[in-house]
Amino acid sequence: MAIYGHGTVHNLSEMAKEFCDNHFLARLPQDTIERLSPGFEWVSLAAGELHACEMANSVYFPTEGLVSFVLEANDGATFEAALAGNESLLGISTFLNSPTPLIPTVVQRPVLAIKLDAQKALEEFRLGMAFQYQVMNYLRVFIRQVTQTSLCNARHSLEQRFCRWLLLSQERLDVGDHVAMSQEMIAGLLGVRREAVTRVARRLKAQNVIDYTSRRIEIVDREGLEQAACCCYQTLRNEFNELCN
Repeated sequence: MAIYGHGTVHNLSEMAKEFCDNHFLARLPQDTIERLSPGFEWVSLAAGELHACEMANSVYFPTEGLVSFVLEANDGATFEAALAGNESLLGISTFLNSPTPLIPTVVQRPVLAIKLDAQKALEEFRLGMAFQYQVMNYLRVFIRQVTQTSLCNARHSLEQRFCRWLLLSQERLDVGDHVAMSQEMIAGLLGVRREAVTRVARRLKAQNVIDYTSRRIEIVDREGLEQAACCCYQTLRNEFNELCN
């Protein structure tokens, strides 16, 4: 984890511009940002797991990148329970009196984030004003995403789940019509073998819905991809939009 530099900004108009790329911070009132900003610092989070000690001591407000909350079964199989991008707050356990993350957190695409000491965040939360409201609203949407994703994994086909994951990931990354992710990594998040994801990708490519290389998937026909996804995609997208608007 490399520190980019301290994020304190004294001019409030500049402050709003600096922090608006994280939708959680963008929805806070000016006086709340003014109280919190002296404790802000910019950090980068490299691909890989966020250690429990980091998550216990700090909260993070991503401005770019992609994070997965991943569960592991007894046989070693992994399943993604939720996604997070620049709409999110990482470190919910801080507000739930939990010393460790509720769900292990893995950075899938490098993250640029604003870091805040967990104690400072908890002090602001206990004031019971806008920050607390935002935390509780995000927690509600996060729980909704976990339960909807669990339902999706249990009830829908791999092709539907693959399309749902690709659409939601691309929207969070906001980098055009592509996702820089290998099929092996996607397979691990969906809890299946790589060969199964390859078969789905080939079928969608033959239908001119996507194109792909070894480490990149491009959305060619977004409408077609949305039609191939299950209803969970629209449900989760609506929740995402609520946090960002």
